[in-house]
Formats: sequence, C-alpha cells, structure tokens
Amino acid sequence: MAMGEKDIRIGDAIISYRAEEDGIVLTGARRANGILEIPDVIDGKPVIGIAKKAFVGLTGLRQVILPASCRYVEEWGFAQCTGLELFTAHNSRLQLGKGVFNLCENLQNICIGTEEKNDLSILLATLACRMEAEYLLTDEGRGSREWYDKWDKKLAGFLAESDEDGYMKLALCGEEDIMLNMSQFMEKKRKEKCDLCLIRLKHRSHLSQEMRDCFVSYLKNLTKGQPTEEAWLALFEDFDGDVSYYEVFAKVGCVTADNLDAILLDMGQEFAQAKAFLLKYKEAHFEKVDVFAQFAL
Repeated sequence: MAMGEKDIRIGDAIISYRAEEDGIVLTGARRANGILEIPDVIDGKPVIGIAKKAFVGLTGLRQVILPASCRYVEEWGFAQCTGLELFTAHNSRLQLGKGVFNLCENLQNICIGTEEKNDLSILLATLACRMEAEYLLTDEGRGSREWYDKWDKKLAGFLAESDEDGYMKLALCGEEDIMLNMSQFMEKKRKEKCDLCLIRLKHRSHLSQEMRDCFVSYLKNLTKGQPTEEAWLALFEDFDGDVSYYEVFAKVGCVTADNLDAILLDMGQEFAQAKAFLLKYKEAHFEKVDVFAQFAL
C-alpha cells in the first residue's frame, strides 16, 4: 500500500484508496470476486474516481457497480479482468481512460448512466471485446445517433478491409495467431466480421437502411451453401444456441429452402431450442414437415 493510502473492506474485497481534496480515489483491490458495488461515500467524502490499474487482473470479478459520484476511470482501470461480465456506472458522463477494459474478453454489458441492459450497453461491450475502436468507447457522445453512425461506419470499414490485412503484422510481431496459415487467418477474420454483423442486426438502435443492407449482404454472401460459410459458422460456434440470433439469421435471408436441411444436419443434437425454431421456420415458410422426424437428422 502506497504512503497516504488506506484500506477498507467492501463485501469480501479489500479496497485501497487515497483521499484527495474533492473526494476519494480507489487505487487497488485484493480478494475482489463476484459482485463489487462501490459505495458513494468513504470516510465522509464522495468516491470520485478509479486510479490507473487499480483493479487490473482481478479475474474473479464478475460485476462492478460504480456510484453516481464517480467521475472517471483512469488507464487500464479494469484491464485483464477476464471474468468481468457486467460493468455499471451510474454517472452518464463517466470518463474512461485508455485500455480500461483491455482483455476483458467476457464482458457482455457496459451500462453507463443506467442499470438497463440495452442495445447501447451491448454495443459498448462489443467495442471492448471485439472491435479496435476505443475512441468510440471513450466518446462522451455515447448513445447519440451520431455515435451509432460512427459505430456502423467502423464496422462497414472493417467489412471492406481485405481479409489478408493484419497477417504479416502478426508474423513480424511473432503473435500466437501466426500458428494459423493464411487461409485459416482469413477464415477467422471473416467469422469476426460476421459476429459483429449479427450483433448489430440484433441490436439495431438508429441503424440506417443503408448500413443494414451492407451488413445483411455480407452475411448472405457467407451463409450456408456459399463457397465459404463463415456467417453460419459464426452463428453456430459463437452464440451458444441463442435463439434470438437464429431469428435474426433467418429474418435477413440467410436461411433458405436450399440450405436449411444442411444447417439442421450440421446442428446434430446441439442447441435444441434453436433447432426447434428452425424446424418451425421451415414448416411456416417452406413446406409442411413432420417436426419430430426432423430431430433424427
């Protein structure tokens, strides 16, 4: 513990902090697991910020709740918290420094100014986990129509990027992914693009028709039955049978009379609810079928 710092127990966690003229800044933590809810006041002063690397590497942390008094989180404040799934801050103007959620690979929602899990909270978490666009995460215009437009333009730019781009950089840097050959690297990149398209088409606040058409076209060109099938692989391998994503996949035209039987065959006995949806979809849109017989596929 640095000079001038104190400790306080919050739940099972031991939190270090320092007092500044206008409030309390949290500087570190030990034994922080599960849910960590930071109080508004410590030692009679409001909690105003999270210091640089204060909570870095706390892999047991699942949920963080910051009070409305908290104004900022400095660089890498929650980096490498690989178990973190939900981040809630009650201050809608919370300022985020560089790399706050770096390597928080399981983050599902970043709720800023609200506890509600919505399109914005999911798209913010997507930025932290899946997109190299930190400027959108730190943008104080988060949630405005202009902000959504920037998000969509970033994704459209990624879709337009050559699938080979980035491979030589990995080779020169000696990254682990260089274990992939060029073909495997390109397939992985197309899957990442499809993941993002599916997420945006499901969480479609302020999604323009132009951008929707762009994302739908990309998925349809890579659906089951196309020369490469990364859209189908992304859905099947990355979304854990979430029926709502299968509904999006079908609604945008990626499920057809020509490819549905092959999709069902790929699924085997996995994801029963998603498979049941597809069987009902087939019956409603393509032909009358014996639903129970199809489960033998």
